[in-house]
Amino acid sequence: MLDGGWWSREGARLFVINFDPATGMLAIDSLFRDPGSARPGIAMTGRTWPHGFTGTAVPHGTVFSR
Repeated sequence: MLDGGWWSREGARLFVINFDPATGMLAIDSLFRDPGSARPGIAMTGRTWPHGFTGTAVPHGTVFSR
């Protein structure tokens, strides 16, 4: 996951990035997206989050797995 998301005119988005150890290539996980969205990633702005916060979130952790 890219910590901090990606900022654009549309706001911040968070992506999951897949790493291929055989080639060293990185690729955006196109299945990780907001429900009903055609764009990969999830919007971090203007949301109501499950724990009750409404607004822009800033991710604060990254998890790596094999």
